[in-house]
Amino acid sequence: MKIIHVDDSRFAQEEIKEQIPQIVPDAELHCFDRPDPALAFAETEGCDVLLTEIELWPERLGGIRLAKAIKEINPRVQIIFVTVCGEYEVARELSGLPVSGFVPKPWTPEKLAAALQNPCCPPPPQPAPCEPCSRNSIWERIYKKLTDLQNRDHRRRMRRDGENQS
Repeated sequence: MKIIHVDDSRFAQEEIKEQIPQIVPDAELHCFDRPDPALAFAETEGCDVLLTEIELWPERLGGIRLAKAIKEINPRVQIIFVTVCGEYEVARELSGLPVSGFVPKPWTPEKLAAALQNPCCPPPPQPAPCEPCSRNSIWERIYKKLTDLQNRDHRRRMRRDGENQS
């Protein structure tokens, strides 16, 4: 999962850098302090999740503008506004976008994790595996192997018990 975090606060960026690997261990995190470099990155590299502050320097609603622009690039992107309390309704009204979540500052890892797992905008589906290595066939083979082993052990016990009774 590729996550873009945009906040002009260095403290917020350091907190995210510390917490995201604990919440989503396989995440690829990219932090920016301004919307324009983040948008340029999203255009070339793409992203699955945008975590952004609403008020980004140099404009008052830079996070909303950024969210709209990235949503045009990738309609399935999860948008999570990480912002101070009271800005939720402003963001909801002004963005007009399906937002996956609002995380109040200061956030907790639990609130951040809940927003990242919001089913409102699930991450893009993974491509289906090819038939020879599909999960179903692997689990079917494992189940068959376990069943065979259990049956073999059961037959051995039955033979052993039959020999012990004679």
